[in-house]
Amino acid sequence: MERTTGWELAESDAASGGNYLFYNGPNSFPKVTAHRIKATFKVEKAGRYSVKWNMRQPDDVAGDQANDAWICFKDATQLARQTTITGFHKFVGRSKGTFGLWDPQVFEDYCRYGVLPVVDESGADDGVRLACPALVEASVYLGSSETDVHQLIPNIRIPVTVLRAPPREPGSVELDFSKSPTVPDLASRFVQAQDVLLAELTHFIPMQAPKLVADYIKRAL
Repeated sequence: MERTTGWELAESDAASGGNYLFYNGPNSFPKVTAHRIKATFKVEKAGRYSVKWNMRQPDDVAGDQANDAWICFKDATQLARQTTITGFHKFVGRSKGTFGLWDPQVFEDYCRYGVLPVVDESGADDGVRLACPALVEASVYLGSSETDVHQLIPNIRIPVTVLRAPPREPGSVELDFSKSPTVPDLASRFVQAQDVLLAELTHFIPMQAPKLVADYIKRAL
């Protein structure tokens, strides 16, 4: 693999093979620069292939920052969302929204193990789908909405810790995952419970702060 200025080879136990390429050049959000990586390989059989590009953002960087890359396959017909493209095309690792708030390693694991490849009728790659079948996920949501567990809470005698994000607005019907659907007084309904409000987090507490959640679990053991 050839690389020009701006790219360095670094070592990390978290990287596949123990090494990764690190970019330390200037930012180039609007256009392609001369700082490039070039890989040459031969495709033995004509067909439709997908590209998998794994990247890791610097720590404490917003989800939509430091995560863009320009990719070009000059000898291939390039497709993006079923649209033919030419030349270099920008690839964005993740957004600033829900997934952009997740811990980078958690997000990487989700992309690696939380989705499965999909092929079309011809056997060609057709993207990915959630590893959890849609019918199963829908049944979980429907089952939880049809079952009232609150009457069983007083029967729980062991110590309980409730970790929750700020609540949604009263009467809100929007699925706003930046807030928590957990009722603020949930801890008071247990015999022994501690209420922990994590004002800086969202509904996805374990995905945003896995170490924090792990520490609470270890203290409870």
